[in-house]
Amino acid sequence: MSKLRTAFNRFRGHPVEDDLSAYLRTVRMIREFHESAALDGKADGEIGRLAAALRTRFDRTAAFALAIEAARRATGLAAHDVQIVAALANDKEYAFCGRGFCELMEIQGLRIHARQ
Repeated sequence: MSKLRTAFNRFRGHPVEDDLSAYLRTVRMIREFHESAALDGKADGEIGRLAAALRTRFDRTAAFALAIEAARRATGLAAHDVQIVAALANDKEYAFCGRGFCELMEIQGLRIHARQ
């Protein structure tokens, strides 16, 4: 039902996304990469080398996992899934809303609203 609602909202010119399943699948992929690469156990220099390698062969999942790990090390706080969803929605290349800017409207309902 939410996919139909999202399509209808876009048709009306009101780009609200209700179906966040694709974002949540990507969050799972990012979390799995983070765990399988054991990023939390790697030295800062190794994290830097992995990030530098993205310049020659970009991988969005790896880039987000590395950014999350770098932020955790800098702040001491772990990112929540809803924060990663918001980051994905704001990523111009990834965002399904196609507008490049989205804001998290509700924490409970996880609705994302795109603005031009």
